[in-house]
Amino acid sequence: MPGMNDEPVHKAKTQLQLPFPMCIGGQCSRFITVGSDGYIYLDAVRGEVKMKAFSGQGRGLYLYAMKRNGIFFGISGVVGSRELVLAWYAGTLAFEHEQAHFTATYHENEPGRIRYKYYRVDQTGSGPEAQATLQYPNHYIVPWSRGNTFEAGMEIDIATGDGLKPPDVRLTRHDVETCS
Repeated sequence: MPGMNDEPVHKAKTQLQLPFPMCIGGQCSRFITVGSDGYIYLDAVRGEVKMKAFSGQGRGLYLYAMKRNGIFFGISGVVGSRELVLAWYAGTLAFEHEQAHFTATYHENEPGRIRYKYYRVDQTGSGPEAQATLQYPNHYIVPWSRGNTFEAGMEIDIATGDGLKPPDVRLTRHDVETCS
């Protein structure tokens, strides 16, 4: 699934093995599952951690063939402070024009923290149905619920710590450059 698709993709997933462990909510794993519907699962031994950056919009995200849709990932930096970025470029199953571009970023030297950033979000077809969630064995949080419109430039920063207490969630803004 990584990269631009020659064929349409819906409800697909792939597993990645990372060169460093991802730690969220007190769970750590070098293996993550990335789904086309805007989610990351941390395949932890002691319980699965589910991170959904943008799910549920227009009957689910859909990667249209030859529409510059796809899921990409990159790892950069030096050992001890590497950064993992997962990027989705997708439409929705219900409305092809409902295109979204968002990322989930994790830093090796900041265990327990995940950042969702939104660069382009079109929710005009079916209205604001998407939500951002984080679920791990002791907590389920919805930092952005259905009915609230995602906007370009939004950033949701979630610090989970060791997973024993509720996470700290901050909503901020980030710069968005538009190219024509």
